[in-house]
Amino acid sequence: MTTENDFEVVRPSFFGGSACIFLTASLVIYIVSFASPFWFDYEGSYHLGLWSACYAVSNDGVVSQNSTVAAKPETSWECVGASTWINSAAPGFVNDWLAGVEAILTISLIFHIVTSVSLLYYVGAPSVEKQVSQVIVFGSFCLTFAIACFTLTAVVVCGVLVTQEDSAVYRSHLSWSYSLAITSTCVVWVCTVALIVEVVRVLDGSPVRPQHIGSPTVTLRDRRFRELQQSIANGLHGVRNEAIERENEAAAVETEARDAGDSTHETHA
Repeated sequence: MTTENDFEVVRPSFFGGSACIFLTASLVIYIVSFASPFWFDYEGSYHLGLWSACYAVSNDGVVSQNSTVAAKPETSWECVGASTWINSAAPGFVNDWLAGVEAILTISLIFHIVTSVSLLYYVGAPSVEKQVSQVIVFGSFCLTFAIACFTLTAVVVCGVLVTQEDSAVYRSHLSWSYSLAITSTCVVWVCTVALIVEVVRVLDGSPVRPQHIGSPTVTLRDRRFRELQQSIANGLHGVRNEAIERENEAAAVETEARDAGDSTHETHA
């Protein structure tokens, strides 16, 4: 049985801690893949990422962007925006796929950061209340599942593009940035499974246990926070009692004045 000085806390399980570690590692891999221009490579003559494309330039001029001849050792590299390069390399090719992939991966990056920070707080905080834990874990699961679906979609789309004859990256090789994206996607799916277990564990209430505010397992921060809450509640209770006393005193004075007026009236009569 809990009292007003008790509060229910949830400790992360092995699955919650594992999800936090793997998701943080996945975020690092994801950022490298997201920012690097090595999603596609065509026999050394150019390499293309989500945001930029670099092509080989020799002393004799620009090596053809769609050439089957690899860049010579003495060549240098020039980089432009990815959409600019696609429009110049394949003017008839509609590059809506690039904008779509950029959009879903940008949203995934935002979700990734938010979820990683939330899980780090959930795992690293000395004690997290039941309701807060449920919100963090369930929200993290939803966002992680969205990340997994978005990144899987982007990976599949890019893999299909190299087989499409009307694509600007037709017959290109999928390079190491793409491999990192696949790795990050697989890790996120593992995190999703781990969070499913953690969600079931937290929502069914089994790991919830009361802790007294004076317990040595409760941190000084939590103890002070609870004491502050109790002080505020006591203060409000005192103010309320004082207001009630003042109302009673005013009512008593009014009653005495009324009784005195009645007595004076009877005397005159």
